[in-house]
Amino acid sequence: MAYDPKNLSLIVAGGVAGGGIKFYSYKTTVDNLAAVLAAGYFARAEDAGLKEQDIIFVVLSDDTIVTLTVTGFTAAGAAIVEETIEDGLDGLFSNTYVAKTTTASIVNGDKGKTISLAGNACYTLTYGAASTYDDNFGNIVINSDSGRAKFISLNGVVHKLWPGQRATILNVNDVWKIQKPDRWKLTTETVFYVDAAAGIDSTNDGLAAGAGGAWANEMLLFTHIAQNIDVSGDFNLIMELADGTYTQGFHLASPLIGRDGGQNFVIRGENTTGTIVSPATAAAVGAFTGQTVYLQNMRLESGTGNGIETAQAADVVYIDDNIVFGDCGGTHISATDGTVIVAKNYSIDGNAGACHHLVGAKGLISGAGKTVTLLKNITVGTSFAGASNGGVLSTTGFTWSLGAFSVTGPRFLISVGGIIAPGTSSLTYYPGSTAGINSGGIYHNSLPGTNTWDGVQTFVGGSGFPVLYQFTDDGTSGPQTISQHISASPAANDTVFAHLMQGKDSGGTTTTYASFKTRIVDPTDTSEDAAFEISTIVAGALSVRASVGGGLWMAGATGTDKGAGTINATAVYDDNVLLTDLVLDMAVTGSFDKDRYASHPIADEVSAGWFDLDTYAAYWQEHRSLAGMRSWTDEADKPPTGEVITRLTAVVENQAVLIEVLNQRLKALEA
Repeated sequence: MAYDPKNLSLIVAGGVAGGGIKFYSYKTTVDNLAAVLAAGYFARAEDAGLKEQDIIFVVLSDDTIVTLTVTGFTAAGAAIVEETIEDGLDGLFSNTYVAKTTTASIVNGDKGKTISLAGNACYTLTYGAASTYDDNFGNIVINSDSGRAKFISLNGVVHKLWPGQRATILNVNDVWKIQKPDRWKLTTETVFYVDAAAGIDSTNDGLAAGAGGAWANEMLLFTHIAQNIDVSGDFNLIMELADGTYTQGFHLASPLIGRDGGQNFVIRGENTTGTIVSPATAAAVGAFTGQTVYLQNMRLESGTGNGIETAQAADVVYIDDNIVFGDCGGTHISATDGTVIVAKNYSIDGNAGACHHLVGAKGLISGAGKTVTLLKNITVGTSFAGASNGGVLSTTGFTWSLGAFSVTGPRFLISVGGIIAPGTSSLTYYPGSTAGINSGGIYHNSLPGTNTWDGVQTFVGGSGFPVLYQFTDDGTSGPQTISQHISASPAANDTVFAHLMQGKDSGGTTTTYASFKTRIVDPTDTSEDAAFEISTIVAGALSVRASVGGGLWMAGATGTDKGAGTINATAVYDDNVLLTDLVLDMAVTGSFDKDRYASHPIADEVSAGWFDLDTYAAYWQEHRSLAGMRSWTDEADKPPTGEVITRLTAVVENQAVLIEVLNQRLKALEA
């Protein structure tokens, strides 16, 4: 972009002849100004009477003011300028300081002077309408006080000048222009005061206690600090609450700028009996935008909300010195997607509509070796300790100092995914009048340790083995598991344990394809009986196929369990060979079920001739083997053992039939 020097509108060429202070109005951006400075576009410098060391004030398009110093000229006469360091502006007009220590008004005679605001108090320096001052009016205003802020009122518009800050004030075309730092950068521990009874919002600076300095509303002051203060450095920013009841909770929804170590942000009261944060709704203290805050010397309670509440991952609330929890319609200490650190001992002096501790998704409440003192009998509506959705409550080594008082309600309640780590496996660690309840989380001291899980557990793995039982030991035992059904009234046919193996069918329906379970047969003490049953689905129906009790019983066999060492089945196969009494069926009835014995090795060989003495003798004489047995010439085929046993059984059965035939002939002869 080409810059026409004629666009520089000379307002005033003041001072001594050929020099002095020059005021220009130049509307541009910061980036464009840098280009102007680099190129030396003040080509009409000599026409304007500029000399080296002259000061130029340039107004940018955002109404900020840049101070320039003429450092030389080009061969063509264009001025070479550079930005002037603000520290060099003190007294630049006439090098005359005017000290103020109390409320004052600026008059036209103060033109060109440096106004020093001192005195350990907060007061206002007032300017009237710019049109009532000279066109070239300007001041430097310095807050030379180290402890209190000062106010500058420019025709009714109030600007705050914090300790050590300075402002440049110019009359530009009858409009006041002020340039000052946006934020006060703290360099030491600083206390801001709140006093619900005596404080005054806005017109006080918050840097002193009582009516002359404190604000009345803690949240208005916090918001003011967030908008105006830079909290850089390893020191504390403290908000101190005078005795009183604060009915608006601390909801820290604006980030503090520049935190860099130390405790950094502390909210403290005068004492736990006099400083009470007690909103009717919502939390007494809530951190919602990545805050870290230390709480000291106060009582926290809420009509329907929580005592302490976190709601974002970067939130950290420290329970520091002398904190007491009063009645809360919700929970005393709640952490969801944030952290509460128990850094010091604390006390409980009120009921909780839900829990004392409660952690939700990505929440953490943590501490170790602290003492929690009960100041009266309290009731917790849901449980003393609560955890759900991956939240972690860790209170290792806590001492619950109950004295003569008690807690009414369940000790703990763990929902799916919640983790409570009390540092002990004792289920009576937390105070309460009834047992804790675990509905799908973890209650443990440390890993490996004792875990108590109730309810439905879901293990999702990235491979085919989402659960691994591993036990490293040089002894004879590997991992062992126990499935325990605790019942006050055990009865026959109760299921002690069951494992279902499921999958989808072609229609997308979840189907139990197989299962095994342990069933009580007789629960009588000292004479208990049980059956281990295996079920599979066949033709769409899931049913018991085998049961192991004293012996093995197969579905379909009559008489069920026949006792130790027995197998009760409708048929026995060996290597696809049915082991049965086919020959006797044929001898008694003259036939057999060909479908049932389709795979029997002699199903196609047996005939009525086997039971005729002459025919039977003729067979073995001809074949050199008994009917039902394979000839020696077939031995190369190496029949399976099951077939050999089956054929031997058939031979024995056939000979029993022939013996009976002989028996009947003898009886006939003897008759």
